[in-house]
Amino acid sequence: MCSCPSFTCGRSAQARSGRCRISRPTEHSRTSAALADTSHVRQVRSVVAAERTKWTAVLNELTLAHTNSQASFIFFNAGRPQTQLAGAMRTQGVDIGRTFPPYVDWARITIGVPEENRVVQQRLREILAANPG
Repeated sequence: MCSCPSFTCGRSAQARSGRCRISRPTEHSRTSAALADTSHVRQVRSVVAAERTKWTAVLNELTLAHTNSQASFIFFNAGRPQTQLAGAMRTQGVDIGRTFPPYVDWARITIGVPEENRVVQQRLREILAANPG
């Protein structure tokens, strides 16, 4: 399921590498219709805000420095090169955002739907526990 703000493109997080790319006219029409539905937009914003709060709690639990995100992603100091974390996450079926030089130890993860977030949060805990920074 898509974790873009409209939840309408239907592409998996792994397939789109953390970004929603609308490429077909029908997807664009669905996205436009979803954004015009202000009730839906409010619901999605609420879900993203609640999930962002959960992500912040996880990062605090792991004592990882992070930005005070107001967006649909979290950005945190992984305590190791982002490429190392991304590789470990990829082996667990999770694709995270690219490196953002000069912040080579910081990682960006898009906030997905609750079910996806629980899985990614658990994978992050396991990877950091297995390979302390």
